[in-house]
Amino acid sequence: MSNQAKEITRFTFDCPTELHFSVKMKALSCKKTVKDYLIGLICKDVAQDSISPIKDSEFKKELPAFLEKHKGLMEGLAAR
Repeated sequence: MSNQAKEITRFTFDCPTELHFSVKMKALSCKKTVKDYLIGLICKDVAQDSISPIKDSEFKKELPAFLEKHKGLMEGLAAR
């Protein structure tokens, strides 16, 4: 493992209380923190369905169509 510090990004999201409780219980049964449990699930999912990086020029080309397709979602998120 590299001696360099990894860059960190914070995830913050709301979830139903019942789901939160279930996740806490599942993490506890695995002897993990909720954070470690969720990071493990995300890593497993990403490894199973990995995506290839996209070139910056391709991203800029595809972004307008993506934003138009998901306009309602974007407006809903912006309104929060």
